Amino acid sequence: MRTIETETFPEADRVDGCPHPRETYSLLGHEAAEKIFIRAMTGGRSHHAWLVTGVKGVGKATLVYRMARYLLGASQLLGGSLDFSPDDPVVQRIASLGHGNIFILRRPYDIKTKKLKSEIPVAEARKLKDFLTQKPSETGWRIVIIDSMDEMNRNAENSILKSLEEPPEKTMFFLILAFLSLLSTISFNGGLIVIFAQRFQIALSKRLEISKMSYSRKLNMIR
Repeated sequence: MRTIETETFPEADRVDGCPHPRETYSLLGHEAAEKIFIRAMTGGRSHHAWLVTGVKGVGKATLVYRMARYLLGASQLLGGSLDFSPDDPVVQRIASLGHGNIFILRRPYDIKTKKLKSEIPVAEARKLKDFLTQKPSETGWRIVIIDSMDEMNRNAENSILKSLEEPPEKTMFFLILAFLSLLSTISFNGGLIVIFAQRFQIALSKRLEISKMSYSRKLNMIR
């Protein structure tokens, strides 16, 4: 799989002392969000980008990897859920960074300073274009995970806009974001579904401009 750094270096999206979200196989509190995602995918109503936002540690990245396993063809343990066996071949390949149809954009490790960079620079973001313009490694969906949008500098944000506006067929973006106010820095015309990944609170919108409509009305937008 094409990734920003190898597993031998520290990973910006891993919390010390905890398994990486791609190695986490259970998640509590986001059942409603998972059902909405499955409903959108099976009903053919999903857009090409999902923004998952919420406070740090609530399970945003874990939810995203569960969605990615679904799209890449892992076998569900139960219908209507995003539970998968750790022994599933697709799940194992994702966990080992061995799946060719996933691109992860995150803060890179600087070999010279032996530290993780403080932000995602434009040089890393430009690698996304290479991933999307090359022939897919495998059939089916291609997945782009950006973890996180909060950590992209302005040039990096601008460099991915074209890909967000006009993604190749069968490409799904998962954009992880902690601070929803940062959405004002990015604007594109493509459809976007937003999940507020805060326990027991989910809201959805079909556009980047998120209105102040009620929780129930947001849910009704994709029913």
